[in-house]
Amino acid sequence: MNGNNDLSKVKFFLRFGKRKYLEDIKRGCLSFCPLNYYRELEKGRGDNREGAIPGIRNAFFYPINLNEIPIYCLFSGYKEDLIEKDGKYVINVSQKKKEVILRDFHDSDSVIVIRNPQKFINDIVRSIGTDVESRLVNYARDDVYIDTSMMDEKISKNGEKRYVVTTENAKNFAFYKEGYYKMQQEYRVMLPNENISTRKTYYVNFTDTYDILDIDDLFNSEYVL
Repeated sequence: MNGNNDLSKVKFFLRFGKRKYLEDIKRGCLSFCPLNYYRELEKGRGDNREGAIPGIRNAFFYPINLNEIPIYCLFSGYKEDLIEKDGKYVINVSQKKKEVILRDFHDSDSVIVIRNPQKFINDIVRSIGTDVESRLVNYARDDVYIDTSMMDEKISKNGEKRYVVTTENAKNFAFYKEGYYKMQQEYRVMLPNENISTRKTYYVNFTDTYDILDIDDLFNSEYVL
């Protein structure tokens, strides 16, 4: 299963990190982390409500079946992150987004540019050997951490509408974050039938080539997509 029906909005992917690890991607090695790994990252890069389901009185619940689900994260570039110059499209991320990226990925020195997001995801689905779900992350508006569209709607015996979290739809919350993180423009790949307790490498036969640049070179030069 691959829920990437919103991928048409994405013009390119970026993945930030140390150059030596980004080189692994070119060799087809993707390093997935369990969802609860991201709860433990410092504020800004990680969300301590990863996979959380809102309850009453500002309480949050963390479904056990999400804790060890493998996640792979990418920055999604949209049309607004490009400018046309001499008939070609050049990556042109706004100053505000640059500042957020440099803040949130402060331990990164390089970036890998994925020019064809659809092909990248297709290669993962085709060769990773397990079910894949992928989609854009939804961000809460004004830090109101609730989205009933991710739940099942039920009508009680007295006619009252209720929203129910099940084992299946709980996985939707793996694609939901606080509005604070919206400039990360995150696209996620999830392996819903896998469980990992620590970082794990999955192997993909990529059919495209990718460029790795210093982050400063991406932001300060005119990289043609």
